[in-house]
Amino acid sequence: MSTPLTDEQLQAIKERAATTSPHLLSHEQAAKQIIKEDVPALLGEVERLRERDAHIHEELRDRRSDDLNMRGILSPSGEERKVPFELGPTIAPAVEWLVAEVERLKAEQAEQVTP
Repeated sequence: MSTPLTDEQLQAIKERAATTSPHLLSHEQAAKQIIKEDVPALLGEVERLRERDAHIHEELRDRRSDDLNMRGILSPSGEERKVPFELGPTIAPAVEWLVAEVERLKAEQAEQVTP
């Protein structure tokens, strides 16, 4: 993976593009300078951003798959739900309910064990 362009590098590219005019250099010289110096750096930045985007896409796909699996566990198709309510857009309320239920059952069990 290539290293990202710094803000200073991007600013230098913008300044060169703004100050490179036909009055200072011929069009051919200006094009050669831009191709030699700026295009490789910008292509590297594009490739870095594509790799980052692919990584983010993979991570989101994995998280979505995990979310679907957890929903299947909490509310299996054709079976009774494992939590006493419909699952909404997030599963956090179901997890919170389950944690509270475990704590309640542990306390209840402790009361039954101790005289």
